[in-house]
Amino acid sequence: MDVTKELQRFEITDLAISQLASNYMALKIMDINDNPMIAAVSTARKDIKARRVLVEKTGKELRADANAFNQAVLSEEKRIKSLLAPIEQHLIDEEARIEKMRQEAEAKLLAARQKKLDDRKEFLETLGCRFDGVNYQCGGLTLPSPMLEALSDDQFNVVCMKMQEAIAEELAQQEALRAAKEARKAEEQAQKEKIARLEAENAAMMAKIRAEMEEKMAIERAEMEAKMTQLAAEKKISDDLVEAALQAEADRQKKAVEAIKVETDIEQSQEKARAALASLKQHDEATAKQQEDKKAEPVAETPLIVTTDLPAEDHRTIIELASKLEELRFFYEAKMKTGDGQLIMNKAKTQLNALIKYLRKEGIAL
Repeated sequence: MDVTKELQRFEITDLAISQLASNYMALKIMDINDNPMIAAVSTARKDIKARRVLVEKTGKELRADANAFNQAVLSEEKRIKSLLAPIEQHLIDEEARIEKMRQEAEAKLLAARQKKLDDRKEFLETLGCRFDGVNYQCGGLTLPSPMLEALSDDQFNVVCMKMQEAIAEELAQQEALRAAKEARKAEEQAQKEKIARLEAENAAMMAKIRAEMEEKMAIERAEMEAKMTQLAAEKKISDDLVEAALQAEADRQKKAVEAIKVETDIEQSQEKARAALASLKQHDEATAKQQEDKKAEPVAETPLIVTTDLPAEDHRTIIELASKLEELRFFYEAKMKTGDGQLIMNKAKTQLNALIKYLRKEGIAL
């Protein structure tokens, strides 16, 4: 429908209405006796009314046509919409279904990514990695947390393999340190036990030596006292000489015991047992060499000169000298570090013992 063409059916234009307004709006009745003007106004009114009635009739006709057209349009619109509705709904349903599938796929993808991230975090934790809030640190290597999700599976496997290698190396170092520490501890314990055993053996040996010396000196003292008493009874020596000899013997025995005690204290304070293994080995070597040397060359004692007719003062001096030499003898118990040194020491001890024996014999006999 051409609306413009249909509106032309009113057969009156804006220009015509403007002309009527110009003509009729100027009419004005002066008074009730102004019959010409009253007639003109009446005629004009009737003309405008006729025109209005025609416009209303034309509008009614047009509206009737428009209503019919409107109804036809509405009916056709409804009919067409009813035909399009199933198609549109199908397309809407398809879009909704696809959107739902897309959302589900995204949710699955996010869940898979989160699971992979969680699995990687858990695996790093099983490796012993530490997380400081920013980085994962493991075996001296650092992995930033954003990279944990960005790495591909192959890249992540390579990183984990390097971390495992670093951890294995670190654990190997720790194990080596632990083993070394345990070995040192075991060695120290064994050394302590050996030192304790050697110290106990040394203490037992020194106690035995001390007991033997005390027993020996007691016997010698008893013999000397008996001999001195016999000599005094026979008036062969003076009482002063007997007392001096007994006192010298007592002093000798006292100093000998003190020498043994000093030697024991020195050995304990200096912890000679720490070198016991080496000393024992050296002693064995020295003993073996000594035995071989003894077989090859017997040890000869230093010849002693016998004198007689000495005064009482000389008797005391000889006995005191023997006591002094007796004290010196106890300091020759130390082991030498070489076989030659031990051999010399043994020869010196042999000659010293012979000299002491000779002085005691001659000092009393004379």
